[in-house]
Amino acid sequence: MIFGGTNGVRIGGHTTHCLFSIFIIPINTARAIIASPKLLLADEPTGNLHSSQGEEIMELFRKLNEEGMTIVQVTHSEKNASYGKRIVQLRDGWVV
Repeated sequence: MIFGGTNGVRIGGHTTHCLFSIFIIPINTARAIIASPKLLLADEPTGNLHSSQGEEIMELFRKLNEEGMTIVQVTHSEKNASYGKRIVQLRDGWVV
């Protein structure tokens, strides 16, 4: 995990900010964004996280997307899908 204080934690070219005294980012997410890629592929990025941590990750993804990063997220969570600008639904392997 990467820990940062209320001033934020710097990952790659991005500084994240939070309302809590300790901000936790799972290391796999940090590794994925540290090089500031143009495309981020995220398969269930909040799957094993506490709900508040999942929301922080989704807000980070929203900010990164606003800064120009394309994020493709695969999720079963309608809440997480709602963060996206475009939602593509699959059923039985087909786009519906």
